[in-house]
Amino acid sequence: MEVSPGIFVKNKVFGSVFGDSCCTLLQSIRLSPLMSLPESTDLMPKSFIFPLKSVSTNARAPSPSLAFAPGAVTRKPLALLDHNEARPTGHPHRAKKILFIANTRLGDAVLTTGLLTKVLERYWPCDVTIACGPTPAPLFAAVPGLERIILMDKKEKGMEWLRLWKYAAQFYWDLIIDVRNSFVSYLVFRRKVFRYTKMNKTEHKCAQLTKVMKLAEVPYNHIWVPDNVQQRARELLPEGAPILALCPTSGWGHKSWPVDRFIELAQRLPFKRVAVCAAEHERERIMPIIAGLREKLEVIDLAKTNPLEAAACLALCSICVSNDSGLMHVSAAVGTPTLGIFGPTSDVVYGPHGPLTAIIRGAPYQQKMPDPARLMGAVSVDSVVDAVKKLMDRQKSACSVA
Repeated sequence: MEVSPGIFVKNKVFGSVFGDSCCTLLQSIRLSPLMSLPESTDLMPKSFIFPLKSVSTNARAPSPSLAFAPGAVTRKPLALLDHNEARPTGHPHRAKKILFIANTRLGDAVLTTGLLTKVLERYWPCDVTIACGPTPAPLFAAVPGLERIILMDKKEKGMEWLRLWKYAAQFYWDLIIDVRNSFVSYLVFRRKVFRYTKMNKTEHKCAQLTKVMKLAEVPYNHIWVPDNVQQRARELLPEGAPILALCPTSGWGHKSWPVDRFIELAQRLPFKRVAVCAAEHERERIMPIIAGLREKLEVIDLAKTNPLEAAACLALCSICVSNDSGLMHVSAAVGTPTLGIFGPTSDVVYGPHGPLTAIIRGAPYQQKMPDPARLMGAVSVDSVVDAVKKLMDRQKSACSVA
């Protein structure tokens, strides 16, 4: 069953479950009484059933192991924050109440996670409410100190903002981080607020978000992955030969590299196993790649995973080649060496952000592209193969230095 857009409170939900009452809720825009749901219920999306106590608290290593060893999968530590070691500030017995208004799209939401990590470090202990879109919501399900996830669905045509305001106006917030510069952060009681107000087209999005809190350095993005999701990833990608991850889809067709070139790329690289990642509704678009590689390589279809499971799977891969997409940012956030293929979009603003990332494009970026469809076709397989090899060499060098 489905759940109506609502406010998720750990294992509880404001709102009504799928049915006539769902329509009533959306029409009235009123919060229904809090309803308890057991952890095992099938009324909630699996993404929101993770009990917070199952979240691993192993600190992310400052320099994760990035060894590339042919014949064996390198198990890199996932991007996890040890909230027990975060710096407590202020009164030790009062958790600060924080509202974090993130993006609705997957990639944009991932790019805010580095800022969120710094918020947790600076203001811990805290109770965090996160407002984001339904697609990236699973990525925030195991954030330390998480109190609520509020789904912001664009299908509500602006009414989602009214619903968020009606909820947020009930409380006094110690801190609001608003990367959407929405009216909500102006019309609720708060002690301090940071807003992202203007796009700079000459600077990476993560660097721009860093300036919101005037941080000294740009943090890497992070994804918090519970133990049960890590176990699910190990079942999908068992121990064995190194894995090449391909993310051949994107939200805009002009950002997609031709399918036949992804097939040729995988056949020319020294990998015996290939994981093909995509959203469930994009499965038809990746089937030609899976069919084209199955004769010679072991192919793993990851289109059946949600974003959090995809993150855990990408963390087990040796390298990822992706279009400019949300999964590209997910791959970089979990520390996997990531190569982004760019055409009509700006790699300066939206390139993958991580310790081992690179981009390749067929022509310089222009704000007004005369023919965006031709730009991805200008990226040759030879150039991508060379870029992957250079990224693998950087990986080996980083390992030897460490």
